[in-house]
Amino acid sequence: ESENITVTVPAGNPITIKSLVLAAGAGGQANFNAKSPLTVSEYAYVCSGGTLTLDVYNDSGEAPNVVSNDVVVYSGGKITHSGNKSTENAKLHLAVLGDMTVHEGGEVTATKKGYSKTACPHGTVPMGSSASHAGYGKQNHAPYGSIFRPLSWGGGTSDEPGGGAIHLIVSGNITVNGTIEAEGGGNNSHYSGAGGSIWLECASLMGSGLVSARQGLNRFDLSYTSSGGRVAVYQRTAKDFSAFPKSRILATRNKVAACGTVYLESASSSVAGADLYIETDTSTNYSTQFPMDEDGDASTCYANVNLIIGKGGKVVVPRGADDKPREIRLRSLMLSSSNSTLNLGVNTFIVTDPSWRRDKDWASRSVTVDLYNKVPGKIVYLSRGTMIFIR
Repeated sequence: ESENITVTVPAGNPITIKSLVLAAGAGGQANFNAKSPLTVSEYAYVCSGGTLTLDVYNDSGEAPNVVSNDVVVYSGGKITHSGNKSTENAKLHLAVLGDMTVHEGGEVTATKKGYSKTACPHGTVPMGSSASHAGYGKQNHAPYGSIFRPLSWGGGTSDEPGGGAIHLIVSGNITVNGTIEAEGGGNNSHYSGAGGSIWLECASLMGSGLVSARQGLNRFDLSYTSSGGRVAVYQRTAKDFSAFPKSRILATRNKVAACGTVYLESASSSVAGADLYIETDTSTNYSTQFPMDEDGDASTCYANVNLIIGKGGKVVVPRGADDKPREIRLRSLMLSSSNSTLNLGVNTFIVTDPSWRRDKDWASRSVTVDLYNKVPGKIVYLSRGTMIFIR
């Protein structure tokens, strides 16, 4: 009891072990820190007092850390990556060839593991400013990262670091009765950190827990809160998210800062499309950017996406990289609340608008579509050969 044991695998020394069980007596800790690729040929169990830290990642390739059977995180157990730093140098990138279960009280976490205080990809976040990620912060640094493949850390502020990054590739099911989180730092701070990134790939997602890449809590409901982060979930066999509803997959805290993005794709998405949510439960002062250059050619890459700008969602569509108006093709577009806002600028949405979504589009007649720069943008609805222009 009360004994602390730490095993560290140094960088440059890939390791293969048969199985891994991390468990500690009352008041003790059992820590396994892998700074090199880790392969577990059977199972990995992280029990109460145990912490598994995996730092090695590959943003453009296969996961360097692999468990060949099941991974279970019990109550009081934790899987994480190290951080926070001024540059991205660690992420939780893990492949599980069996099932992954996070019990109630268990954590898979990159909260406060992102960019360190005042750091972000675009420079320094000064005192008195909030940080960007999916959307703008008070400093007005440009949003960054991918909607489809979220891998970026959240920005830090003068008070708090941002959230880190989690990418789990699970052959079986992910059951979350605890938490998978990459939230920005916060609590009683004035300036909270921006949310990080969570990318889950699995057969199905189920459980009663929480998946969250929200910005951190701050002391006031003012402009000090940083941007939300990004979550993407891909289900290979489940046809919907009834076993883990959208209400428990979060990228935005109910503050006035920019919303994060939640992208949900299931086995039925080839027919019904995948859903992209940009929303909060209150109004926001700052915008979330759509589209993102990191996702690819906007004229094609979002063609199967149902864009849902929900309550409090505020979306701005920037010009292309060449400063010219851009054309974005969507499957469907829904502004679901009286305070849903789309700032289209000079750009064009082409919406194929399948009939099963059409009755829901523009349900609120007080939706704001803000067209500016003298040359208005437009929304083009395509349906059964009919073309409708909205200018």
